[in-house]
Amino acid sequence: MRFEFATTTRIIFGAGTVNEVATLAAGFGRRAFLVTGSATNRAAPLVAQLGQENIEVRSYAIAGEPTTSLALEGALQAREFRAKVIIG
Repeated sequence: MRFEFATTTRIIFGAGTVNEVATLAAGFGRRAFLVTGSATNRAAPLVAQLGQENIEVRSYAIAGEPTTSLALEGALQAREFRAKVIIG
């Protein structure tokens, strides 16, 4: 059986790593597309950190598991926003 797994170039995971996101995102550009769950207020500290790095943020909230339609809509919005980095 052949199996292939393609992923982003960098994934950071672990306690406290959210505090690194804004600095890392700034290296990509000044427009971040932020994908959140339905409780968007949980992302408020991250949005504030991104603002401190002069990064404009557009949020896209997803409730539950994303469908293909939601993913396509998110991709369209990210392109229209001309996002330089996507954060999920």
